Amino acid sequence: MSRQVLVHLFACIAFLWAGTNLFGQNANKAKQDEKKENERVDKAERAVNETRKDFAAVQKELRSQSVQLEKMTHSLGEFRKRARQAREDAEDRLGAKIGIPAALAKVRAAGATLEQSAAKVRKEVHATNEWSLAKAAADQAKEARAAMLEDVNHAEDENKGQHDALLKLILKPLELENEAIAKDPSAVEAYKQLSQQQTELNKLRKLLPSGQVDRDREVVQALHAVEKKEKELSESESQLRRSKGEASKIQKRLVEAQLSLQRAKAADAEDPNRPGKAKGK
Repeated sequence: MSRQVLVHLFACIAFLWAGTNLFGQNANKAKQDEKKENERVDKAERAVNETRKDFAAVQKELRSQSVQLEKMTHSLGEFRKRARQAREDAEDRLGAKIGIPAALAKVRAAGATLEQSAAKVRKEVHATNEWSLAKAAADQAKEARAAMLEDVNHAEDENKGQHDALLKLILKPLELENEAIAKDPSAVEAYKQLSQQQTELNKLRKLLPSGQVDRDREVVQALHAVEKKEKELSESESQLRRSKGEASKIQKRLVEAQLSLQRAKAADAEDPNRPGKAKGK
């Protein structure tokens, strides 16, 4: 074999070896790139799943706090009612000599008469189609309002028009009842009698020494209980606002994580020449 042929043969072998080596390097690099992209996708998916769990947890906490806040609001109303009763009881004791117990009894009797008349009117109103439709609309509005209050993106000031419209629907059944009561002759007369008896009671109350009722032990305790409940309610409202703020932050993180996952998947699917990829998939 001539020297020229040998040189040519060695050159071909060297070229083939270099090509094979280059192909191997490119294939290896493609595998490494694919591995990195898969890792980015996996990491982005984990971030989305973890943030979803966080968001679900804070939403659950928001619902719990909303229910608790509603219970505390109702409880505060009961404590205020007890405080009014404690004041009346104190006036009853301290004003025995000037006729307050008898005046209180007349006020309570007049109030009971008014409630009896009002209950009769309400029953009649509830039988009307207008009230039934208003009640159904009010129930739907209550659900919509509850969802609005639980919405982490809800800003009451920005949605005041919608909030007021829902509140108007919620109050409509009560308005229909009150309008009918205001037109009922027996209810009107009962209200007139209650007002007269209340006026007489107020005259007698002015005869009590200044501050005597407010210093009564039962009244003081009842008012302190009201103040405590008001403070607890205020703290719960603040906590709910903080929780909504936290939920809003987590929701923003979730959106960002979802966008990152989309970008990672798009990058992973971009090169159809990498192992395991087919063009158009």
